[in-house]
Amino acid sequence: MSEQGIPYLEERKLVKKWSGPWPALANLLFTLLIFAVTWWIFQDPRGIMRFYTPYVGYNYCRWWLIILIWMAYIFDFWPFKRDWVRTAHPLQKGLVLALVSVGVMILMIHGFFEGVLGNLAFAYFNPEQLQKLPGLTDFYSTEYAAQACMMFAVIASWISPAWLVALEGQPWAGLSQPVRGFSIWLGTFCLSLLIYFMTMHNHMGILYYPWQYFTSICPPYWENFAETVSANFHVAWIMCCTVVVWFMEGIWERFPFTMIKTPWLRRVALFFGIIAISWALCLFFWYMQELVWGEAIRGHRRDAAPDWRWLLRRIAETCNTFICVHNDFVRMNREYRRTHFTGNSVVFNHQIILEMQKLGFTLTEAHDYHLKVDIMKFERNWPL
Repeated sequence: MSEQGIPYLEERKLVKKWSGPWPALANLLFTLLIFAVTWWIFQDPRGIMRFYTPYVGYNYCRWWLIILIWMAYIFDFWPFKRDWVRTAHPLQKGLVLALVSVGVMILMIHGFFEGVLGNLAFAYFNPEQLQKLPGLTDFYSTEYAAQACMMFAVIASWISPAWLVALEGQPWAGLSQPVRGFSIWLGTFCLSLLIYFMTMHNHMGILYYPWQYFTSICPPYWENFAETVSANFHVAWIMCCTVVVWFMEGIWERFPFTMIKTPWLRRVALFFGIIAISWALCLFFWYMQELVWGEAIRGHRRDAAPDWRWLLRRIAETCNTFICVHNDFVRMNREYRRTHFTGNSVVFNHQIILEMQKLGFTLTEAHDYHLKVDIMKFERNWPL
């Protein structure tokens, strides 16, 4: 906060360079260009670094977002001087703040979660610890660790801005930086950790067979309502909370909750109002999906699902002979592998064969057991 108690982002007076809609359109095009370039470099499976596995790349994105929220809204750009923030050239300021935010992001992911928690508390935060368990490969160990870390960031990206928007930074709003920033940061971090244990931790307990009954609630308490044991059910409504917080602040300007004159009642009502609106939004999206794709099926193993097709394409890029054990593809869908095999297994094998034919492979061998294909061997069709 400045000496007048006004955050820098609210203190600024932005002036359009051109009249009409051209500044907004130019900014939109420039943002899309930056997105396309960075997506190709860092995320695209066909690009350079290929972080989008998907959890590794998404984990970095979520954590970079929450670090930026911490820097701009909670710490108000502390420890940088207000005069420097006001007068520095945008390119200089942007480069410095971007590098600092990326450094903090790496420190949180690989230092705190992977290094400290992953080695001293929860093995699922550290890929190296997970690989010590029998049956877990490097790919799945990295995915599980990134997923756990990402789930915490999803919660923090809701709680951190909600504390400022709904609770107005209380009870630390009157303090100066850095005391104010560290107080809000520590409070929201601890609350995010508590919510993580109640919404996400049980998910990590069922990713390894046998389920970790001693350390998590298995199956999770939301199974019957959500018809899934996956914590992505919580990710859905919490992501809606993140969106609604910014809707409430930037579009609705906290209306109609501003009509409540009692401070503590207004803050509490706005905080839980954001949650209620988010649940309504999430349920609406679920309803719309069922209108388009039909009623959800437990395990979400649909023929049109993109996950297994993406993996087959990656396999086709790297080999000429491919042996598919049925459970390899069942394992891709973490929920379906916990249910009993049905006739859908045979149908799904047929879809694998058709997809491999599209990729230029031929099924050369197949071994069945109890009317379920256990092993399939595919070889690339070489041109004559």
